[in-house]
Amino acid sequence: MVMIRRWSAPMGIVIGLSLLVSGCYLLDTRTQETMPTVTLAPLQPSASSPLFIVLPGRGDNLEGLRRSGIGNAIQQAIPEAEVILAGATMAYYREGRLIARLHEGIIVPARARGRTEIWLVGISLGGMGAILYDREHPRDLQGLVLFSPYMGESDLVSSVAAAGGPHAWDPGPVPQAIDKQSTMRQAWLTVKRWSDDATSARRVWLTCGQSDRLRKASALLAALLPQDQVFNPPGGHEWRVWLPASRQVFAQIEARRLGAREGGRLARLYVDHGATGMARQQPDDEADE
Repeated sequence: MVMIRRWSAPMGIVIGLSLLVSGCYLLDTRTQETMPTVTLAPLQPSASSPLFIVLPGRGDNLEGLRRSGIGNAIQQAIPEAEVILAGATMAYYREGRLIARLHEGIIVPARARGRTEIWLVGISLGGMGAILYDREHPRDLQGLVLFSPYMGESDLVSSVAAAGGPHAWDPGPVPQAIDKQSTMRQAWLTVKRWSDDATSARRVWLTCGQSDRLRKASALLAALLPQDQVFNPPGGHEWRVWLPASRQVFAQIEARRLGAREGGRLARLYVDHGATGMARQQPDDEADE
């Protein structure tokens, strides 16, 4: 039995992730020291190109991500974006290596080559992985884009709902052992903090189909987010629902990015103009003395 002292212990997530997927089918039963990736270079490269890293769902792998069209959808909306499709298959969860491989093999090297705006895009199980990564490395990420995130079995989701939502949910005492449930509680604890931190909530974008089997959990998350960052298209838990919605999601993210950039430019112009104006007034002020 593995013991932990507090909820936030990184080792708890590592061990718990390895237990999370026990008994589940795997498309890939092996991991590599460096997680395999496919990189899509920006259509319009710039020094400030954002990086979007996509984590697949349980039934997907790197080739499945490539075929899905999600990389093209991101770049159609955000031509400056670099996209990395990550081969974060179930094996990385099973072996407890997801967060370390993602951090050391993808995000740290990206920062070393100048990428400062980094987003995680999580599909189903990848959404849970993105939330847990953000819990361990919150300063690494500009934001999270979640598509029908898996947030644990129905009994846990029901307990959160019965409490009145994540903001009112009590995770209970510190667990005596790491298991699947305690790992999922780590994810819900991260979500719970969104209710107390509007800045964190504004970093999260959520899509879930109206008949998606994971819609109950997504509805609990959605209640904590700005409503213009929540998308509920018709359909279930599949790419033909997520992909069309993703185009709207990323277009809105790009509009927000451009608005912030323009706002910053205007603020700099205002400051520069104000400083110049004051400099020009100084001779007249001196003449009046």
